[in-house]
Amino acid sequence: MIYRLERIPKPGETLEHAGLVFEVAAADKKRINKLLVRVLEVKPR
Repeated sequence: MIYRLERIPKPGETLEHAGLVFEVAAADKKRINKLLVRVLEVKPR
């Protein structure tokens, strides 16, 4: 996530990648302390 954003994200920020949603639950100025990962729902065609 840090690589894609090129910075330390703030708590509450999200990023979608490869069918997953990454949400920062806790972070400080130097690192992400807690990251939540959810699978995106696949909508039937």
